[in-house]
Amino acid sequence: MVVSQFLSDLGFDEESIRIYFELCKAGPITISELSKNAKIERTKIYRRIEELTERNLIEEIQEFNRKLIRAGDISKIERIMHDKAITIENLTRSLPSFSQTVNSLASGVPSSKVLYYRGKEGIKQMLWNELSAKGESLCFIYKLFDTFVGSSFFDHWAEEFSIRNMKSREIRTDIFLESYEEQPNEICYHMKNVQIRYLPSKVFPMTHAMSIYNNVVAIYNWWHDEIFGVEMYNTQVADMQRIFFEEFWKKAEPYRHQKHDGTIKIL
Repeated sequence: MVVSQFLSDLGFDEESIRIYFELCKAGPITISELSKNAKIERTKIYRRIEELTERNLIEEIQEFNRKLIRAGDISKIERIMHDKAITIENLTRSLPSFSQTVNSLASGVPSSKVLYYRGKEGIKQMLWNELSAKGESLCFIYKLFDTFVGSSFFDHWAEEFSIRNMKSREIRTDIFLESYEEQPNEICYHMKNVQIRYLPSKVFPMTHAMSIYNNVVAIYNWWHDEIFGVEMYNTQVADMQRIFFEEFWKKAEPYRHQKHDGTIKIL
């Protein structure tokens, strides 16, 4: 539903969205009616009303001898959006100093670590972490990421990749070609600064995806119900994986992408 998604993007939880939706349908109603319609306990609804009134999503009106609750008008929603945009702008401006402070605080912490992620959201976080790469990323690509994390997220990720002027080299096998045929998406062929080479699966039987960047080796696995990822932070491990990548890169050939018009494009 458009309303639910919009308010969710603004940072409101499911219960808040339900309250707003019921108020939109019913118009101004009493607290007891709202409690019943939204299926929220009377003792709890008072706290939610106070909270959402402060955030300008709803408002209280006094009518004769009773108090009514109604949904905030569109101008108040626009104000919420404006405040959120200012917050994001301030956070963006403060990010470099925040990052510098955090890094200085962590200077005494050992740099080697292993992080484990589960499920689709974990894979999304790992992909986003890759955007911190300084210099070139080296990638073994197993299948199309966007078929798993969703085209909306992946398109946003690819846009960030381009905005940050990042570079990568990718090695793909027949498994990737099969996943592309199942759900073709041209976005990966429009990304700048990406070199692609191909190895037959019989030469390199790839079973998962891997990216090497900075001092990180990121392993992605989604096989049937096993959805997880691992990030290893260690310079020596990352450097050795780079050596392995370069050896396979020498054996691989330029990737020939057959476009929908039947022409062949070498990437």
